[in-house]
Amino acid sequence: MFNLLEVLSVSKINLTTDTVVKTIAVGDNPHIIVINNNIALVSNYASNSVSKIDLTSDTVVSTITVGTNPKDIVINGNFAYVVNSGSNNISKIDLQTNTVIKTISVGINPDKIAINGNFIYVIDIYNISKIDVTTDLVVATITVGSSPIDIAFDGNFGYVTNANSNTVSKVNLATNIVETTINVGTYPAQIIIDNGFAYIINRSSNNVSKISLTTDTVVATITVSNRPIDIFVNNNFAYVTSWDPGNTAKIDLTTDTVVKSTSIAGIITSVGVSDNIAYITNAANSMSKIDLATDILSSINVGSDSGGIAFYTSIPSNNGNSTAVPITPLGLLMLLGGILGSAFVGLRRKK
Repeated sequence: MFNLLEVLSVSKINLTTDTVVKTIAVGDNPHIIVINNNIALVSNYASNSVSKIDLTSDTVVSTITVGTNPKDIVINGNFAYVVNSGSNNISKIDLQTNTVIKTISVGINPDKIAINGNFIYVIDIYNISKIDVTTDLVVATITVGSSPIDIAFDGNFGYVTNANSNTVSKVNLATNIVETTINVGTYPAQIIIDNGFAYIINRSSNNVSKISLTTDTVVATITVSNRPIDIFVNNNFAYVTSWDPGNTAKIDLTTDTVVKSTSIAGIITSVGVSDNIAYITNAANSMSKIDLATDILSSINVGSDSGGIAFYTSIPSNNGNSTAVPITPLGLLMLLGGILGSAFVGLRRKK
């Protein structure tokens, strides 16, 4: 059992020097961070707010009150949609005025939000609410398996992991109906799609299911360490981070075998990838850095109980007007804290 940690800041790390160059105070128990152009948005779970950070000045320019216990965020143009898990709704924020302009009711305890075309999909503990962003109306409630957790898209289909039914639901996004149900491992959680395959982390059976999207069948089951929590793909390899013990398994996707296991200090909370480098946050006041070309591990000292990661390219000032001209060095914003053992945030949200 983990305690609620009073962590109230975001660290900015220069990826060229691997040093913290700025610490930015935000709300209580920041949960996730997303970046769009010259702004970052941080959901503050315990203070029921979203902090808007100007990346040209590294300052909080607005604190926006939303619903109860905000978690996941997506940005669509000039608007942000925030999942409020405690009040069972979505706050739509106008990013030009920094105000909530719409509150959309969804299912019980919503957790994950994803955007695909003109629709937003919100996963609650029972179903998926489909919202048309042109009207901000719920146009469908999609019934899938028991305890849906994550969704990934492939063309006209969405693939949903169902933790308590040990399945993946293939949803036709035009009809909003489950066409196929695929049996996988025990307690499937995170899912990613890459090059014609879906990869699913099974947290309780400690393995990865590889599904062919051509046949919708499991073509490989790959054993990893206990309690896998995240997965990403880089070139012809998949990387799976696990809690017990903390490590990252490197999987060769041509042979579907683990070819390297790297030990990671502390309780792993999230992972992000930038320029062939993996950054893995933990609860040990440091962040592990793995060169994916050489598999060499190093460490960066950061704040305590580090959590989610988001990357951006440094944004120069142009007579006071921010512009997203890609220059170096790269910067990294790392969200600190959250609720350990309950939610973990990285490039993909976790329950």
